[in-house]
Amino acid sequence: MMQTSQNLSHPMATIKARLNETIATINDLGQDVGNMEDQRIRDLFNTTREVLKDLVTAYDLYEKRSQRLS
Repeated sequence: MMQTSQNLSHPMATIKARLNETIATINDLGQDVGNMEDQRIRDLFNTTREVLKDLVTAYDLYEKRSQRLS
């Protein structure tokens, strides 16, 4: 079943809000992670943050493209 952009707007907003909440939590934890001695864990933490930000961007782009097509 094909969903219209109207059908997608609420779930998309919910997904993006949850991702942004997770990013905010990660940002809050950043100070603690920054104090860790192991560079690999700091790198993993920063990569996680960047991937989540990129996911929010991907959802934004998908939503905009879906709105243009409908």
